[in-house]
Amino acid sequence: MPTIRLRLIAADAVRRKRLEDIFRLDSQFVIIGGDNNAEGNPFPDVLVADLAHPEAALPQFWSVIHHRYPKARLVAVVEPPIDEAALRAALRAGAYYLAAWNEPAERLCAVAQAAFFSRGYIPQGAVLEAMAALFIKLNTAAGCVQIGALRVELTKRQVQYRDQPLRLTALEFDLIAYLARNAGRTVPRGELLQTVWRSCPQQGRSKDQVKSAFKRLRDKIEPDSRHPRYLLTVHGEGYMMPAHVEE
Repeated sequence: MPTIRLRLIAADAVRRKRLEDIFRLDSQFVIIGGDNNAEGNPFPDVLVADLAHPEAALPQFWSVIHHRYPKARLVAVVEPPIDEAALRAALRAGAYYLAAWNEPAERLCAVAQAAFFSRGYIPQGAVLEAMAALFIKLNTAAGCVQIGALRVELTKRQVQYRDQPLRLTALEFDLIAYLARNAGRTVPRGELLQTVWRSCPQQGRSKDQVKSAFKRLRDKIEPDSRHPRYLLTVHGEGYMMPAHVEE
């Protein structure tokens, strides 16, 4: 396993110490600091930012980070009650990997590893709820939802991937539009049957119908339908479209 170099930006010394203690439990991580301009001092692979930092809601805070560490993956650590302005600034800056302060140490380490390897992951608890609420607030008011290279025009009933229109059936559009409106939230299969399939009763309403519809959609939307990024199955619970997909 490769060594992952971390740089920490915390709100204060106490919070930084807690992050250091967590990541030093995993031998895969090396915490670096000091001046990146110094000879032999490596740039970080992953930058972990504390959203309790007094400047986390300011766009220039993230601009400085991008300027200094242009190749570093961003992980944001949040603590309820979540500051919407700071969360919005972090997401716009590309901090798509988020974790809560009260999560177990192994979970925080797993999120940092997911960021380093660019793996898909699903936030938990209050973080997931805050992301979903903010995503819906920012996007659906404009009548469209943009996730990665996928654009769902809710009012025009059109879907584009990398600016290319996709040919979907009425049921397929209703399905992807419902998931887009609820991006970041796991939608139970039963909820889909009661909402999407009720609007298209001629399509039938069974678990196999849902499964087949997702397979067809993935074939049309996903770059690799065997490893979906936009239409995720949450085993034992339902389906989800993540609020952010990194292309």
